[in-house]
Amino acid sequence: MNIPSIELYKSNTISYAKITVQLYDNATDSILIDKKYIGDWSNPGFEFACPDSSVDCALNNAMLQALSEIVYTIGLHSPTLKRQRQLAQERFDKLVYTYLPQPFDTLALSRIISPLDTTINLTHVFQSFFSPDSGKFVSFFLLNTASQDIKLLQNNLQDKSVNFITSKKIGDEGYFEDIPQRYAYIVKGVKYNGKWYYKKAYATYFAAANEEEGKQKFFSNILSFDFFKENTAEYSTDFWEERFFKKIVDLRKDPDWDKYGQSMWKSRERENRPYIGMYDVVVSEQRKELEEQLDAREHDFYNRYLKPLVLSANAQDTFKFEPLTKSPNDFLLIHPANFSTVLSPVNVHQNGNSIYIRYFVFIQQSDSTYLRYEWKYLKPTDFKITEFGLNFTEQINSLTEWDYSYDYVEDEKFWNDYVLAKSGDSYLYLTEIK
Repeated sequence: MNIPSIELYKSNTISYAKITVQLYDNATDSILIDKKYIGDWSNPGFEFACPDSSVDCALNNAMLQALSEIVYTIGLHSPTLKRQRQLAQERFDKLVYTYLPQPFDTLALSRIISPLDTTINLTHVFQSFFSPDSGKFVSFFLLNTASQDIKLLQNNLQDKSVNFITSKKIGDEGYFEDIPQRYAYIVKGVKYNGKWYYKKAYATYFAAANEEEGKQKFFSNILSFDFFKENTAEYSTDFWEERFFKKIVDLRKDPDWDKYGQSMWKSRERENRPYIGMYDVVVSEQRKELEEQLDAREHDFYNRYLKPLVLSANAQDTFKFEPLTKSPNDFLLIHPANFSTVLSPVNVHQNGNSIYIRYFVFIQQSDSTYLRYEWKYLKPTDFKITEFGLNFTEQINSLTEWDYSYDYVEDEKFWNDYVLAKSGDSYLYLTEIK
């Protein structure tokens, strides 16, 4: 690019800059741009723009006009960008004319996707692929929805998150009242230990002139997930192992672990630790199943073992047992995943005031019942009163990592050395409750 001349002049008391811009193409040995651009000295209003009524402003405004044409012209004539556009078109054509029309097995999908899952409707699937080993699949769904605004959409509980593709900007009139009516989503699945796990993802509302255009638009999203080999329009089997089917990684091996490991990544690393190397589709479902199992187990445990203890104590009218938090009947249970030992801190009230914390421990026996103990290791009066209730985390964190986000605690040192420690046949810190 060359700027052979710059002319500064005034007209009607306003200063202007006239610049000549030339753009040369070495590949064709030709001049692509040879034009003059004029800018006045007015500040365009940008935050970091030039000083108003200055020569700099006149020059900047002239160059700004030239810049858009320069960028467009370079993009139009660049061999690299030409090849990229050509490849993008080849890939799109391959997708919509070769892969999109291929027949697929809806019966196989019906054996995987539960009929009880009301968020997925198999009558709307328009394409589906299985991996070469038949251990993974990806399916595409499209339907036309009724007109709705953002309020109606918020009441629709079938998606936790959705994307909107619209020509309107967020500040434009009707942005929140006119949701595009083409609705599409992807379902991807992985077979693990003989069981299928699947997940609905990329729910999107967008506009399309007709159903076929809608299918082509949404189906082309697969290009973002390495469906083709690099720099080709040739199908890549790496698609089934790359970004679309992610695995849980060991954050401790990340180069930035020392920077973020004890702050931003700490809880995520702990939650991911049992699942390292597994597909995220499998993990998200297993986590959900585990959470449901733990909730059911805790509910059963409370009703069978802790509730009778609480009711018995509260019937005496001297002290009242309450949860640590302000949620009624939400007694805290700290335990490993197998519930072999359960620790329950209880808020002891007298005349409406928190007096101290009693720590009850339940130890599972060979017949799956539990014996009751009181744990004496932590100080019963060492707690803080917060807006959410009693907080004893400083005490317990001196022994193990724990907060209210933990579903369970798998810390053998904590359980064996501080809770279940023995001298001979006797527990050091536990007193049995008869």
